[in-house]
Amino acid sequence: MQKFRDNRLGAFIHWGLYAIPGGEWNGKMYGGAAEWLKSWAKVPADEWLKLMDQWNPTKFDAKKWARMAKEMGAKYVKITTKHHEGFCLWPSKYTQYTVANTPYKKDLLGEMVKAYNDEGIDVHFYFSVMDWSHPDYRYSIKSEEDSIAFSRFLEFTDNQLKELATRYPTVKDFWFDGTWDQVLRRMVGGQLMWNKC
Repeated sequence: MQKFRDNRLGAFIHWGLYAIPGGEWNGKMYGGAAEWLKSWAKVPADEWLKLMDQWNPTKFDAKKWARMAKEMGAKYVKITTKHHEGFCLWPSKYTQYTVANTPYKKDLLGEMVKAYNDEGIDVHFYFSVMDWSHPDYRYSIKSEEDSIAFSRFLEFTDNQLKELATRYPTVKDFWFDGTWDQVLRRMVGGQLMWNKC
């Protein structure tokens, strides 16, 4: 924690499929942050995830981004690995909704981790616990069936976190988002523990 406080200035890369439509869906503009567009426009997950067919940031240059961050004095960067939509910037083996299944195909997260590490900048990961694309995600537990489905979701989440920590061992920490719903989430002994409120 002291190193994080001492680093002071950092950069936050908030990037996902929502960058493609921005705040517009079917000709209607929605106010607020684009990453919530799927929810506000009530877009079904399968329709939303078709945006993967357009994901091809050919002008992306991780080294250039890292150099710019260093020039501005950033000591750390926090990168969105996966937002609420469920799209992963790394080739996760636990879901089909990854960069590996887009026209771009490359491991964006891996490119960024290497580039920022090469510039001496600490890398931190943002990870959404909420996942609108996963069939077993539950906002609340209302039945035994929900409980069983949510147990599968917890295993999926645990697997993705272990995958990220293993693939990118230089990551300094994880910042969890999407934990305000009706199920209380706590990290205990490296294992996600979920209790009803």
